[in-house]
Amino acid sequence: MTERVVRFDDFEFDRHTFELKRGGMPVRLQQQPARVLAVLLEHAGDMVEREALRRAIWGEETWVDFDRGLNSCIKHIRAALGDDAEAPRYLETLRGRGYRFIAATGARQEQRPAPRRRVWVIAAAVLLGVLALWGTRPRALAPAIGVAPLTAPAGERQWADALHAQIVSRLASASRTPVIDLASGAASKANTRWRVEGRVDRSAAQYRVTMLLRDMRDGSAPWSDIFAGAPGDWVNAQSEMAQRMTEIIRYRIEGPSAGLPRRRSRLPSIAK
Repeated sequence: MTERVVRFDDFEFDRHTFELKRGGMPVRLQQQPARVLAVLLEHAGDMVEREALRRAIWGEETWVDFDRGLNSCIKHIRAALGDDAEAPRYLETLRGRGYRFIAATGARQEQRPAPRRRVWVIAAAVLLGVLALWGTRPRALAPAIGVAPLTAPAGERQWADALHAQIVSRLASASRTPVIDLASGAASKANTRWRVEGRVDRSAAQYRVTMLLRDMRDGSAPWSDIFAGAPGDWVNAQSEMAQRMTEIIRYRIEGPSAGLPRRRSRLPSIAK
């Protein structure tokens, strides 16, 4: 028998997956009894000797309690089929010799689409797969530095925006890597390789700017720093901070060719 799905009465058995169904509903049958049923169906109408079942299911080199195992498999098959050993409809016992599947069997005729329709079905499936892959694949990262707006309390918004503008201006003029100002609505969607982020805080006794450079490939932060000092000339403070940040960011991205960042005593930096 070469058919994959075998029908008998209202049962269907898939000889590849060992699935048994009755009226379209699955019937529970463990793997080993299902394998025995597959062999019996393959030789439907003929006796299958117990020794042949042992070789087919357990192999030559497997040492198990074969008699008990086979008897258990036959018992499970009969329970799944609702069969009776004394008045069998499906599975006949030939005592001391083997078993025979006695019900009439037939192959299920699987419907196949007409050749032209099948071509269209396959083409549509391929197209849907390509579209799905295209929609889920990650966007390419542009080799650029995106500078995000600095977060700040409402009272420091103007000063934070001014510092952001200085960072963008200095980086754009000094860096060999393209710089994108992410403050604009359109640019904020840019998929850049690097992203500069920061936060401004200020108290009566101290200004504090926390900066971070993020690698958007994996979300890591190759650099972060805190710039802090006493309130004073805030315009000059912006210029000094933006210059130092530019030097550090360039060095982190471009390496030694960008030159070592210079130390400035006016703006002590506290490394995180």
